[in-house]
Amino acid sequence: MKIEVLYAVAFFAGSIATAWVLMAPIKARQSDDAGPVFRAPVVTVALAGFGAGGLFSALVLDVRTSGSLVAAALWFVLLGALAWWGIRTIERADERESFDRAKLVGMTAAVSSGIPAGKVGQVTVQYAGMTRSLDASSDESIEREVKVVIDGVVGGELRVSRKITRPGEEILDDA
Repeated sequence: MKIEVLYAVAFFAGSIATAWVLMAPIKARQSDDAGPVFRAPVVTVALAGFGAGGLFSALVLDVRTSGSLVAAALWFVLLGALAWWGIRTIERADERESFDRAKLVGMTAAVSSGIPAGKVGQVTVQYAGMTRSLDASSDESIEREVKVVIDGVVGGELRVSRKITRPGEEILDDA
């Protein structure tokens, strides 16, 4: 059996499995009972890369068997890494878009760019292991680096209020 047949089988199997994953509904990919193909899209892309890299090096570059195996392995790793990076980037974007600002109400934030009275500024807040920079407004002018409390959310914009008398002091409890 020629090595090119192995590469062709790997390329077509990886390509078909990748297409199947991409055309499947999102719910099928994310469910707990998803099949092994849906749980391993990085492997399917890497398998297609293995076949493509091996075929290219063997048929186009006319490299010997050992050299084509090295090329195939390199393409497997390269395309697998690119697929992993792409999937991780998409997952992070989904996390950001599904972020619910209402969960921040009552939390402390730091003003990162001054907030003029009745206008929009920026605050940074730590939530779910991430530091987020968000738009915020207040009825009073608040200087940079002042700690504020998030009172509510209006149209995706945080409403904040000063709960300290000077920068560096702790928040005063209302209770």
